[in-house]
This record gives sequence, structure tokens and C-alpha cells, in this order.
Amino acid sequence: SASFMASEDNAFVMGLGEDAVDAAIYGNAKLNPEQPHGFAPRYNLTTGVTGTNVITCGGSGDDNTSVWLITWGPKQASIIYPKGMQAGLQSKDLGEIPWEDANGNNYQAYVTYFEWYLGLAVMDWRYVVRLCNIDVSDLTTDASAGADLMVKMVHGYYKRPTIALGNMAKTFWYCNKTVAEYLHHQASNKANVNLTLANPGGEPMVSFLGAPIHVCDAITSAEATIS
Repeated sequence: SASFMASEDNAFVMGLGEDAVDAAIYGNAKLNPEQPHGFAPRYNLTTGVTGTNVITCGGSGDDNTSVWLITWGPKQASIIYPKGMQAGLQSKDLGEIPWEDANGNNYQAYVTYFEWYLGLAVMDWRYVVRLCNIDVSDLTTDASAGADLMVKMVHGYYKRPTIALGNMAKTFWYCNKTVAEYLHHQASNKANVNLTLANPGGEPMVSFLGAPIHVCDAITSAEATIS
């Protein structure tokens, strides 16, 4: 039925969205040309040009994560698509057509064709900051152990050019759920005046130095140490 196909398509679209976000963070076009070249391979060293904006938080081993500060704008960082193509995910209902499974068996299937052409352009590397080597096992709700993350976030915030961009660009923090929960606890401490907790539209929104903190499930807690 149409409703069943819609539910199946929605599940597939959600998966594609997760893949797209993962590619924007970790995609490596040198290893997989079909993926956009993500932020992580561009900011994977503490040396070199972009290394200026890669701030280590002291973690070691392979249970680290990162917090990203990204300014999106036409002259900063943007999601792009090829000229002549439509932006966003495109789909086409192909109806019922002959299909073949992984074992070579033929059957009739209802098929929806999806395509999504997207890339990542970082026009000015100074507007992206990576806080890396955050050992998630050391984070505590009262900040008694682990990286002094908010000190590092202040440091990262001022790594960017200080010119006012107005409505031409928007700045956001991105982290995974583990770090977001930690920061949410910290926001509940009224002494942390730079970390705020608001409820626009009834949903909790944590911000730091005025930039909203967004949860990004694609950011793992299994990153290797960056040096």
C-alpha cells in the first residue's frame, strides 16, 4: 500500500540522512571518491595550517571524541551541490518492477530511486575549530575530572576571526550525546554564566557564548588520539 511504501521510504531517508552527516564529519574523498571530503580529515593534525584550529583536550587511547565549532556561511563553510543539479535529496517512484536479490533470485518489487549529490566546501579554514582528544570516560557531571572542556571551548571560540558577520553566517557547536549531557549538567550550574539553558518551543537548548550546541550522533566516542 502507499502508506507502507511511505513508511519504508521514510526509514531509508533517515538512514541516508545519517550517512550524509557521517560523511560530512568523517568522509574521506581520497579513500572513497563518492563521499564528500569531511571536516575530520581536514582537521586531523595539531600542526600545519589548519592545526592552529585543532585543540587537544588531553585524552589518549581510542575512546576520544571531538567537539566542533563551525561557522556556516557563503565565505566560511557550506554544504554544496553540483551546478545544474537540485539541492537536497531527490526521489523517484519507479513503481513495481522486476528485481533480483543478493542470491540471484528474481521477484517483483516496489522500488523508489533516491539520489543525493552533496559536497562540503570550507572556504575559510579559520571558521572551523576542532576540540579533539576528549576522553569521554573522564567526563564527570561536576567537572571534577577530565578535560576542562569549557576552558577549551572558550579558547576555540576565540580562534575564529572576531569580525562581526551579522546575518551572513551562523555559528554552532556540534558534539555527541555523551558530551551534550555533560554540558547540560554544567548549564544547570548557575555559576557557568557562559553556558546557558533555554527552552525555545518547549525543547531544551544549551548554548555556549551565544552559539547553540547541537547533538550530532555521527560524532563517535571512538576516535584515535590526534597529535
